[in-house]
Amino acid sequence: VSGESLADIASQMGVTADELLADNGLVSASGVIAGRTMYAAAGGLVHVIKRGQTLTDISITYGASVEKIAQENGISDPGRINAGQRIVIPGASTNLWKTVIRLSRGQESRFIWPLDGEITSPFGWRIHPVFGTRHHHNGIDIDVPEGTIVHAAAPGTVRQIYDDPEGYGTALVLEHADGYLTVYGHLSSVLVSVGQYVEVGQLVAESGNTGVSTGPHLHFEVRHGEFPIDPQRYLPS
Repeated sequence: VSGESLADIASQMGVTADELLADNGLVSASGVIAGRTMYAAAGGLVHVIKRGQTLTDISITYGASVEKIAQENGISDPGRINAGQRIVIPGASTNLWKTVIRLSRGQESRFIWPLDGEITSPFGWRIHPVFGTRHHHNGIDIDVPEGTIVHAAAPGTVRQIYDDPEGYGTALVLEHADGYLTVYGHLSSVLVSVGQYVEVGQLVAESGNTGVSTGPHLHFEVRHGEFPIDPQRYLPS
């Protein structure tokens, strides 16, 4: 209804404002507009199933068992779920969505930041810090201590995990909608497996100093197809 605040709507539905944002995939109250249908689940969170996502993936994301999710939603066969279907995740907290809100900086954008930190090397041509040659930097370097949690910049599927001692070290590639990929390099550990579906903001890795690196940081790339593009064009300002 026009004139109602997020807090008003949340109170009427018996949930907190944070839960209402999470249930409806919103990063700020600006997404609440008159006439929009809002969803809420007392004692849990509403989740919209994505194409290719399994109940096992959802279970890992929220830390709720497949059995509990299936029982709560009357799902007799956990292998038969449909993209676009709304289900309730019993007992889920808003912690994941709070991370999304923080790393989106309250803005709607294609990707969120994979972590907080200072950009020490932007996208584009530069003198390579190790080899001293002119070299195109296909992503951005974000200065963070080793072991900092890395979050998925968008929902998608784990496409590749590899080790490249002469380059990105331990690296992770996620595949997203519309032909986009994100790459996370110089990792100390990877927390997901190939083929797994991950939600935006989900913990996927820990930053490190592996491969050809001058110090602990995260190398982050956005690609469309196989072509690297400047991540800052798609990240919140």
